Amino acid sequence: MILQNIKVSAKLYILVGVLFLTIGAIGINGQLNLKEVNGSLQTVFEDRIVCLKQLKAVSDMYLINIKGVTQQINDGSINFKTGKKRIAKAQKEIKTNWAAYVATGAIPEEKKLSAQTTELMASTDESLESLKVLMDKEDKPAVASLAFSDVNPKIDSILNNVNALVDIQVSVANDEYINGQNVYSTAKTHAYIVIFSGITISLLLAFFIIKNINSIVAKLKDLVSYAQVASENISSASSQMSSSAQQMSEGATEQAASAEEVSSSMEEIVSSIQQNTENALQTEKIALKVVEDIVEGNKAVNITVQSMKEIAERISIIGDIARQTNLLALNAAVEAARAGDNGRGFAVVAAEVRKLAERCQTAAHEINNLSKSGVTIAERSGKLLDLIVPEVQKTCKLVQEISISSMEQNTGANEVNNALQQLNQVIQQNAAISEEMAASSEELSGQADQLKDIVNFDIGNDVKSRTEIRRVPAVKPYQKTFAGSHYPVKKKPVPERFYKGINIDMNGKDPIDEKYEKY
Repeated sequence: MILQNIKVSAKLYILVGVLFLTIGAIGINGQLNLKEVNGSLQTVFEDRIVCLKQLKAVSDMYLINIKGVTQQINDGSINFKTGKKRIAKAQKEIKTNWAAYVATGAIPEEKKLSAQTTELMASTDESLESLKVLMDKEDKPAVASLAFSDVNPKIDSILNNVNALVDIQVSVANDEYINGQNVYSTAKTHAYIVIFSGITISLLLAFFIIKNINSIVAKLKDLVSYAQVASENISSASSQMSSSAQQMSEGATEQAASAEEVSSSMEEIVSSIQQNTENALQTEKIALKVVEDIVEGNKAVNITVQSMKEIAERISIIGDIARQTNLLALNAAVEAARAGDNGRGFAVVAAEVRKLAERCQTAAHEINNLSKSGVTIAERSGKLLDLIVPEVQKTCKLVQEISISSMEQNTGANEVNNALQQLNQVIQQNAAISEEMAASSEELSGQADQLKDIVNFDIGNDVKSRTEIRRVPAVKPYQKTFAGSHYPVKKKPVPERFYKGINIDMNGKDPIDEKYEKY
């Protein structure tokens, strides 16, 4: 059925809407009928009651102030002057009331009779003008004759028409009364129909609403049963989570202590690497200086070799000179021997020169040999220096590489140290978070117990039989302490609000509840 597929809230809206529509229909129907009755009453009052007053005034003016005045003049009760004034005043009142009457709404029969009466009034006014002339002449017999022969019959005709108009007013008022009775009867019938329909629809909607509410109550019982078992599961799971969080907190604390020790060791390593880097830089500077000195020494050796070669050349010239001198001394000795006694002194000088030349030649030969030996040694030294320079340069390059590696190791060690510091902070944060999780788990466990107490009421055996929920086995709290920890675990106190009950927001939106029917 269509109503069974509609939500309870929609049914309540429909029920309230039907009641409002019923009340509104009754009110609107009553308002329309009251408006119609009010219009009828207004018509009766303005077009009939007021007209009766106006017609009565016209009738009284004709009957009393005109017809009666002529009778009083004939009787001698009043004089002609007074009678004439009363007739003039009556004519004025008649015109005023008749004009007001003619201006109101009228039915066709009434309009026709009013037109005839208007013509009679005009004819009567002409007769009254003639009567006034006779009154001015104070001709009583003529006044009486005109009144009884002309004026009074016309007035009687007018009064008959006025009485007929009065009957018409009464008839129309009676018709309006009957119409009002019909309107009342119709309004009452409509009200009964609307009330009966509204009550019938309301009862039907109420039946389905009560049926749905009973279904909701049954589902609520199921939900309460589920909540009871789920609260037990939550309590057990929160205890387990609290134990795990405590374990995590203690483990994180131990890790924080270990990380701190590693960080301290890493700082020492970084310091050693920095010292090695500085030593390598100093060694590199020394090696570069040695290379420069060796290069300068090699240059000096090369210069020395060149100088010694030049000296050897000069010494060989001295040796040649000594040989030539020796030959000249021999020649001089030969010539002195030939000269005999005269050349004996010259022979002695020649012998000394020869000895000196031989000594010079021997010294030159020794110096030449020493120069050659020095050149050989210097050349060997130069070759050794040439061999040493590349090795020293290679050593310097290796020292540079060692220095660069030490700097890279220093940078890497600093990064590792920073990472360890950050890791230490993260571990400490994790330890604090684990402590908060443990406290929150304890609070959750307490709130689960309170929830279990809240929903712990009799929901019927039939509901329990339909509720089958897996119960989480209780977990023994984890108990362990870590020796040597630098960060003792502090159990956070349970907040005071834990003992003040809980707030359950039943009006909030939950995506998990979207699949269920909303009421």
